[in-house]
Order: sequence, then C-alpha cells, then structure tokens
Amino acid sequence: KFSCKLCYLESSKMEDPEIGAIKPTFTEEILYHNLLLLGMNRNKIFKSHKVQIRPDMFRKSNQKGMEVIIQFLLAILSPDEAQIAFELCWPPQNAQERREFKDNALSLILKLASDGHFSPDILLGKSVLDIPHGERVISLLRHISDAAIRVVIKSKRPEEAMPSF
Repeated sequence: KFSCKLCYLESSKMEDPEIGAIKPTFTEEILYHNLLLLGMNRNKIFKSHKVQIRPDMFRKSNQKGMEVIIQFLLAILSPDEAQIAFELCWPPQNAQERREFKDNALSLILKLASDGHFSPDILLGKSVLDIPHGERVISLLRHISDAAIRVVIKSKRPEEAMPSF
C-alpha cells in the first residue's frame, strides 16, 4: 500500500534500458540530491562509517545509513540540541546506544514537528525508525531534509520568504 497517489506512480520501478538497473524513485532522488546540496560528503561518510550514500540505499534494510543521515540532518536543523542528544550515543556502537540514539532522534524530530518544521502529512513514530528501509523511512528522511534545506536557505538568504507548516 502507498500513502499517496504520487508514491504509487513513482514506485513503478522502471528499468533503465541501458544498464538494466531499477531507476530511483522520485522521492529517492529528491532525498539524495537534498543530502548532496546540504553538503553531505559521500566519500567522507564511507571512510568514517562504511556507509554508501546512494539514491537506492533504503531498498534493503540500512540501519547505519539511516542513523548517519538522521544525525547529519538533525545537526543542521538543531545543532545544539543534536549535539547534546547524541553526545553519549554517537555513533552507536551497541544495541543500547542504538536504542538511545533512536529515542533521542525521535524526541528531536517530534519537537521539530511541533515547532512547524515539517508538513502535516509526515509519518512520525518510532516504528519508522525501527524499520530502516522502504517508502516510510525514505519519506521521513525526505521531509527532514526538506526542512534542513529551508533552514539553510533562511540562514543564507533571510529576505526570502519560506513557507512554514
């Protein structure tokens, strides 16, 4: 099942005739490009965390990739709070630190949502963070990356009116 008609339409998984690979969905591409625009360095991330940042990275379960992206985005959206929240659990080294990271990340995400950083149709909940693959996690990360883009634009061009939700 898909949460919206656009998600259904973009999930057609059309193959690229030149290479035979499944093309990224529209949402996967937006998330990937947002991360690059925000300054995520794919090579540095791979060297430090052994995670490949790619448009299709959440087609299979990718706990470490989700953690890296969430930490990166929350550090942009709320740097002081993210530093405090992740001080003792970043990067997560064991199951206890992973639980603490998820709990702290969810708390920050919910606070940002209540402050109006995300659109009302965002899917929030611990279950999204517990299953790090598929449409739900891609959608959540895309919403967070969209909010991070708005924060960066507002800080660099305060005269530009940005929509709030």
